[in-house]
Amino acid sequence: MNFCGLLLILFLAGLQAQTPYFYYYKGQKQYIELNTQQAFVKDSISVFSNKKINLLQYGIVQAKEGAIAGSSEIYFSEKLSPQAYLDKLSALQTTLQVPVKAYLKIGNDDKVRLSDILENKEIINNFKKLSTIL
Repeated sequence: MNFCGLLLILFLAGLQAQTPYFYYYKGQKQYIELNTQQAFVKDSISVFSNKKINLLQYGIVQAKEGAIAGSSEIYFSEKLSPQAYLDKLSALQTTLQVPVKAYLKIGNDDKVRLSDILENKEIINNFKKLSTIL
């Protein structure tokens, strides 16, 4: 298993256990938590009408085009528990047959995708240094 795969497993295990999860960036502790009111869909908004999805069935009150071309964002009617949120994302992904990804909250930013973290070379290098110590 490669390093990023191990990091992802540890990250998701920490989220599901509902324990505080954080990393250090430039010497400061950065907390990570799930944004359980929004999610990222790796397909355009038309995927919902094409699949004839009843958004309210999933507790979705709004779906709109995402900032990234060919993507959309969904908004849930209420803040969900982390487990209920992950279960809804999994069910949606199965129904839509496209990736449905969680948004994370880091600092004041409440719409961070895990790929944003994994694409940050400085954060990855810090994790690699830490893994050699452990």
